[in-house]
Amino acid sequence: NDEKTALITTKYSRRITGLTLGNDGTVSVGTKNYRKLRAAVDHALKERLDPGALERLAGNLAYLHSVDRKNFERLEQKYGSKAVNRLMRITPKRKRG
Repeated sequence: NDEKTALITTKYSRRITGLTLGNDGTVSVGTKNYRKLRAAVDHALKERLDPGALERLAGNLAYLHSVDRKNFERLEQKYGSKAVNRLMRITPKRKRG
């Protein structure tokens, strides 16, 4: 369908389904999303996040680990791999009822 075709050049930021494509062929979550994630990790380590936000953070870290290994490793270097992996392994609390 020609109406849905878009010409995307390397001059501009190329975003597809929430991911940013680099000129060298790399895929990342983008600077804006990485900064939000880095701030959330910082808040979590300072115990400023509620349990729901911690669960979302665990999912976002797992997503970052699978999509953008370079930025995930940057988080590990900044906060320590034990701390980041501990946050990534937070599981949701089951409701009793």
